[in-house]
Amino acid sequence: MGGYPGNSPAQRHPAVARNTEPVAIVGDVAPFLQAKAELTTARVRWWAIAAAWLLLILWLTLRSAPDQAVRVADLPWYCVLCGEAGVADVLLNVLLFAPLGIAARALQLPRWRAFAVAVVLTIAIETTQWFLLVGRDGSLGDVLANSAGAVLGWLAYSPLCRMARPTRALARRGTWVVFVVATVVWFTTGFGLQPSLSEATPWVGQIQHHWPGHDAFAGTIERVDINGVAVPNDPIASPLPPHDTVALHIALTRSGAPLPRRRASMVRIVDANGHPQVAITASGADVVTELQLRASRWGFHTPEWMYHGAMMVPVRQRWQVTARWTPARVELATADSAGAHAVMRSHPLSIALGWVFVHPFVTIVGSNVHLWNYLWLAGWFGLLGWFSGVLGWRAFGIAALAQLLVLVVAASVTGAPWHPDELLAAMLACGLTATVARRRSVAPPSRGLPATATISSG
Repeated sequence: MGGYPGNSPAQRHPAVARNTEPVAIVGDVAPFLQAKAELTTARVRWWAIAAAWLLLILWLTLRSAPDQAVRVADLPWYCVLCGEAGVADVLLNVLLFAPLGIAARALQLPRWRAFAVAVVLTIAIETTQWFLLVGRDGSLGDVLANSAGAVLGWLAYSPLCRMARPTRALARRGTWVVFVVATVVWFTTGFGLQPSLSEATPWVGQIQHHWPGHDAFAGTIERVDINGVAVPNDPIASPLPPHDTVALHIALTRSGAPLPRRRASMVRIVDANGHPQVAITASGADVVTELQLRASRWGFHTPEWMYHGAMMVPVRQRWQVTARWTPARVELATADSAGAHAVMRSHPLSIALGWVFVHPFVTIVGSNVHLWNYLWLAGWFGLLGWFSGVLGWRAFGIAALAQLLVLVVAASVTGAPWHPDELLAAMLACGLTATVARRRSVAPPSRGLPATATISSG
């Protein structure tokens, strides 16, 4: 019957035959359309991330910093490691532009285009800083670091994707890398927190100087000495012997004038090259102290320590203010001339304070010190747990205990204290990330028959 003319489906029911082809085509195209929609959503998400990060860069870089005007005034535009914290600034500039490179790779932009965009953007920012902003320095070093950060971010995209679900081989390498880098961080932190004053003499005392971008101190300073050596408003006659403890003593009287809104320099001591060694500044009702540490000489940030309410002393009375840096803590003591009313404020030092040398946002250490110590240790130990957890609980335990032991040894060798609560937070973060990594890790390939073969045999 199928052999006679007119009996084929297309001839008997042409509409049905015509409608079957579009149905088949739609069935073939549906997965493609779904994949295209997911790709479009991912691109929109990455464009949003890139735009948000760009706004953050502009907010961080296109703001004046009047209190830094003196420090950046003599920096040439062609410097690479610029200023006293040149190494930290280069590292932060690289990290600042790395997310843009990651987003460019996710958006499938070529590497040369990501590099070109970073160069043009950086030159625009540095030119604006140089000509229009106060206290900001445009330099060749920033252009190089930002451009390098974008390229490194572009190259790091694929490794970061693999790290999100690491294999055992990647986890083994990552565990060793994190362990070694963290060990360097602990010893660098411990040695970096030690005072390291300059040998370039004569030192020069600068008492109640009215710097650009600062207010005048609301009072008079009658006497200053550092470790028993008098500090005049001129070169210091006697050099300060090296010592683990530095104490700066000030006798002052507050006037009845309102406390300044901006910073007001009380005392600053510089070496023969003009590099600050010790400084005490009033910031409203607070006092900020600064001391050159060994990390400062390595090109990292010099931490500033804030003591809230230290300037809330009675006016027109003589007060003694003593700032002291010891291996265990930094302190600020205020007392009246008779010693009847004395207040001691202090910040404990810790092997977990490495973040103060490189933090891009927090430059003053105050009541936030414990929180940032927890986060700093949790970050390093959490990364170690992420990799070592893939290798099994035994490997995780060995790696975590070894890292904990190295941290305690580094604290003992360098003299920096360690605190049990901070170590507890580090171990909790390590265990948490190890648990998550165990669940997300890639399982090794099976040596038996594939699952499809088993199903088909049934």
